[in-house]
Amino acid sequence: MEFLTYRDRSAALNIALERYVARRLSDHHLEVLSLEERLKEYVGFRTELEVKREIDYLKFLKRLKLLAFEHYGVLEPPLMKPLYPIILPAATTDWDFSATSWNLDTVLYVSSPSSLRLTGTTQLLCKYTGTTNLLEGRVINYFYIPSGYSTDLRENWRNQAAVGSWSTTNRYYRRFRNTGTLWEVREVVAGVDTLLFNGTSYLTGAMPVATWNLVRTTWWLSYAVLMMRFEWFKDGSWQKLVADCSDSTPTGGATVNRCGIGGDNLTRFDDTEIWGP
Repeated sequence: MEFLTYRDRSAALNIALERYVARRLSDHHLEVLSLEERLKEYVGFRTELEVKREIDYLKFLKRLKLLAFEHYGVLEPPLMKPLYPIILPAATTDWDFSATSWNLDTVLYVSSPSSLRLTGTTQLLCKYTGTTNLLEGRVINYFYIPSGYSTDLRENWRNQAAVGSWSTTNRYYRRFRNTGTLWEVREVVAGVDTLLFNGTSYLTGAMPVATWNLVRTTWWLSYAVLMMRFEWFKDGSWQKLVADCSDSTPTGGATVNRCGIGGDNLTRFDDTEIWGP
């Protein structure tokens, strides 16, 4: 009887995850269609350069595929194989962590059975097959901050750390405090850290605490310029957190360009998606 109960729970978990992935794929398709319609009428674009870059962004979106979905599960492996192979099997082995200051929280999460809870400043890079060489890509994830706290969110892309390791030597990364008081995009080349962009966030106040917030980071090439966009899902749509950032002389690895997330003590993450061409 205990075995059947465990099997039933595993089956229910797989079904729920597969429905979530199917919905996300549908949402992406609708986003592509919506942008196509906006570009037909030039709705919301002020300059010719904006239009050209958004056309390149649309071409990039059409090439995007969901490569990995991390629900920070603890079943290793699940009893039933998911329909979608992009559902990562085990949070403890899917990532390279910069520190051991984390655990899996089975009480507070977006999707069962758990979320990733940081117990100190920690960053992580995905090492799942197919996600380790993304010169262009997108990371989407939920984060949660308890009442009375703020966090310095950190996201990495084009990180050249070898699989199985963590490094800050060559990478792009973003620092963003949920209060909107800190916003930086930085590039590190051979250990030299350079500020690419900082400025005022579009936030009119702090992101809400004690609730799950959905954010995404996207990087793509437009006329050999690396474009970077940072958004928050609010009131039913994706809204920019800050103006698009660009690097006219982008750097990257020949075969390794990894991406990942990170934050401070008590930050939780769940349902992380990695997209790439």
